[in-house]
Amino acid sequence: MTPIVEYTYHSVEQAQAAFSNVWNVKFTQPEAGELEIRFQSTAVGHCLVYQSSSNIPMISTGARTTDVVTISPISAKSELGKFRGQQLKAGQVLVMDPGGDVFQQIAANHQQTAVSIPLDLMDRIARAEYGFEEGSQWKWRVANPTHRESNILSQTVDSIVSGQAHDFIGPNADIRFAEMIFATVRDRSQPSSEPQKHLNRRVIVRKAEEFIRAHLCDPPSILELCEFTGAGRRALFYAFDELIGMSPIAYLKAARLQEARRRIMASDQQHCVQLVASNLKFTHLGQFSIDYARHFGESPSQTRKRFRAAS
Repeated sequence: MTPIVEYTYHSVEQAQAAFSNVWNVKFTQPEAGELEIRFQSTAVGHCLVYQSSSNIPMISTGARTTDVVTISPISAKSELGKFRGQQLKAGQVLVMDPGGDVFQQIAANHQQTAVSIPLDLMDRIARAEYGFEEGSQWKWRVANPTHRESNILSQTVDSIVSGQAHDFIGPNADIRFAEMIFATVRDRSQPSSEPQKHLNRRVIVRKAEEFIRAHLCDPPSILELCEFTGAGRRALFYAFDELIGMSPIAYLKAARLQEARRRIMASDQQHCVQLVASNLKFTHLGQFSIDYARHFGESPSQTRKRFRAAS
């Protein structure tokens, strides 16, 4: 195993960078509060094992990288979350497909542990040891192993990320580790067969988010989102509620505030707060400062001072 690394992040941008090798992900902070995300990771050969926790709710959207299969045992500390609109329960194992959509709602004080395994290694095991057709296993699904299997997997992954596991050290440790995980999730459920309306909602939200993030300086109306996505108002709101857990209006506001924070953090100009607010079309500077402070637990000027001091 590689040495365990531990980080604490107080901004969405820092957290996104930390997860960039597994997800092409964007984090959005949907509720007010001062963010603290803790992240630990290590590796068993080519398998990345990591654990993350957030003190306040978060939303992640985007897509997974195409070259890994990610397995996440669901514990009591992560069962309040949702993945693609589906409520997770302790004892289940979430199998996340390579390159698949990420629509994850993370609850406050959520703690999630996961393993990302190279796709070619999992395909080798599937083909050579179990006779499965290559790639046939890696549709996203929620597996339901026995209570004993679930406990063993959770305890093993927890011991690895805490540096207390000694069974997966040495040559071929990653193969043995991947074999154990494959045996736990194989044949325990069928690949998720999403109703067409759920698939449609994923397309709607993906298109809407793309449009929103391309027009943060010229925020779109609900009418424009409906026109761009081809979805009616009701369908648009249903899709956001299911997959994001908030309305498109609330999501747009959170995304714009987050972009303002990113720009303030990156700027070295003395009057950057006013410039950022103006460029992002926040029409009233006083209201912008109030909304910003409510959302992030500090004023725009405090963000600027804190990150300038840290740079």
